Amino acid sequence: MLRKYTIINRDLGQDGYEVFWCLPLTLEFAKGQLDSWPGTSEMAHRYKQFRALVKKAGITEAGARTLKEAPVVHPRLLARELSRAALARYRMGGLEEALELVENAVRLDPKEVSVWEAKAEIERREYQYEPAFEAYKRVIELSPYHLSALREVTHLAKTLELWSTAIEYARRVTQLPGATKKDWHILGHMYYRRAQIEQQRGDHRKAEEAFLMAIDSFKTALINNSLTSMDKKHNATVCDTLARAYTRVRMFDEARDTVINGLVEDPYNSMLLDLQMQLFDRTDR
Repeated sequence: MLRKYTIINRDLGQDGYEVFWCLPLTLEFAKGQLDSWPGTSEMAHRYKQFRALVKKAGITEAGARTLKEAPVVHPRLLARELSRAALARYRMGGLEEALELVENAVRLDPKEVSVWEAKAEIERREYQYEPAFEAYKRVIELSPYHLSALREVTHLAKTLELWSTAIEYARRVTQLPGATKKDWHILGHMYYRRAQIEQQRGDHRKAEEAFLMAIDSFKTALINNSLTSMDKKHNATVCDTLARAYTRVRMFDEARDTVINGLVEDPYNSMLLDLQMQLFDRTDR
């Protein structure tokens, strides 16, 4: 575009790239025209705001370079821009720059939810489970009904074997309007695992309590009037875990009935067929 104007001089720099420049008189004229333009004062004010904000927040070069393209000069909105840019960089393989952008976003506005979402996602994908766990908890502090973050904390707590925490957040998930039957199944698994741990510790009373809580969760996880093949497979899987929980508290009749119900949903389910044989063997003895 600059090549079209005769008032602009063009040359090649030492590195071989084109360099454009004006004569001093031309430059003074251009500045005079700019000063008389109505939008000049607003642009100058916005630029000063931007520079002051960048300096105050301690934004690094990578962050400032990204924010130059942003159409806003508000800490929260700029933090969102940095969060989006961080995820984009990360997905293109730029881990270090992505983390740098996230840290810049945190400095701009530590109360912006998307900042912690971006941080948590990157750390989780990098198998940094403890930092990701803390970042997702920060998301929930800022947005208590954030369903996906609650699910992520549940999953990470399970990975870190924090079973009480996993149960706490899994229960919170099941109380939200967007909860699914799968969420109830996950809650049942958390109780089941805690029951196993209590058994290993020798506390049979707490183990039985946890198994009964698992049974209640698994029963809630069943889909009534399952119509699709996906629903039927879900029910078969739930029946398998429910039947195993029944056996743990010596409710064998209920376990057998549950296995049969599961096989009605998925007649060739190998886990249910194996469990059925085990229960029949127990009857024979």
